[in-house]
Amino acid sequence: MATQSQPQADSLPEVYESILADPKVAARFWAKVNKVGPIPVKRPDLGPCWLWMGSKGGDGYGRLGMPPRRPVLAHRLAYESVNGPIPPRLESDHLCRTRACVRPSHLEAVSHRENMRRGYQATKPNCKQGHPFDRANTYRLRGHRTCRKCNRLAVIRYLQNKQASPLRERP
Repeated sequence: MATQSQPQADSLPEVYESILADPKVAARFWAKVNKVGPIPVKRPDLGPCWLWMGSKGGDGYGRLGMPPRRPVLAHRLAYESVNGPIPPRLESDHLCRTRACVRPSHLEAVSHRENMRRGYQATKPNCKQGHPFDRANTYRLRGHRTCRKCNRLAVIRYLQNKQASPLRERP
């Protein structure tokens, strides 16, 4: 991926303006990065991930505390430090599928829809019960892939439970 020249400080979002300009913060940021991370299984062509070793949220994404402001996402800061601000209506996508990765070449600005399409659930070959997500066994429900066989089994269980339970009398 070709890198652009360093962005001007006045073109960056306000929250990142002082972060990128402060060498102490930059040193603090890079001190929390392990540049000898694993090579992504699905994309070995990308090279090793740079793993965020600092604080992470419950979702697995790195966060850098910036008092008095709320913490900033580490991967977003890394991307914007090289490529400039992420355009409106776009978000950063991890090409390596590793949430703790902050390597700018592993990140790409994409729409939310594209990010979800590329996401983990979209790449799984089977449902939770092991049935294949193939053309005959898969349908979309509210934007998500759904397993026909699992749905069929759930309907059968529902009908069996409904028949087995006695009708309740209303007072």
